Amino acid sequence: RLRDLTAHDLVFCVLSGGAAALMTMPAEGISLEDLQATTQLLLQAGAPIDQVNTVRKHLDLIKGGGLANMAGEAALISLVLSDVVGDDLSVIASGPTAPDRSTFADAWLVIDYYGLIDQLPHSVRTRLQAGLDGKIADTPKPGDPLFANDQIVIVASNRLAAEAAESLAKKLNFNTLLLSTFVQGEAREVAKVAAALAKEIIASDRPMVRP
Repeated sequence: RLRDLTAHDLVFCVLSGGAAALMTMPAEGISLEDLQATTQLLLQAGAPIDQVNTVRKHLDLIKGGGLANMAGEAALISLVLSDVVGDDLSVIASGPTAPDRSTFADAWLVIDYYGLIDQLPHSVRTRLQAGLDGKIADTPKPGDPLFANDQIVIVASNRLAAEAAESLAKKLNFNTLLLSTFVQGEAREVAKVAAALAKEIIASDRPMVRP
């Protein structure tokens, strides 16, 4: 449907976290099973989601701006529910309607870093190598005229939720302290830091509720 659109059309795209796993169109020559196997290898190796998505975007025709590319000259408005720390539009759902800063070289570096080159399905290794050699066009980058008529709006995110909770708490006369919405890491270790800060606040006799 997208490929039949013109400059007179308007497209709304609604995305949430998890869309990268649920919405896919493997590149020519790559089977869904090969894509699943590659993703599984990366996850088992401990690769964070941004690195997993860097590889995915170069094996899939929808991710990394691919959906916007299919829409061509049509105006495209994306409404996004973010599950990504920092709300990087190119990472959320693997950025199907966003410019992609990563390259085939970046994808190959991720695979190489985790020592997975020899474990990759043959079709995946062949495509990445072709991309490195310039035989396949890379994903569309920032500044590409392709995105001139596109708009992306984050309608919900961890940051927006935290700021809304803080605003309401202040209205209820609570003393508030929003430490960060960028915390990443092992939950047990992060909890230790949060607990230590809570102890400091209690020890300082700072009232939870303003007089």
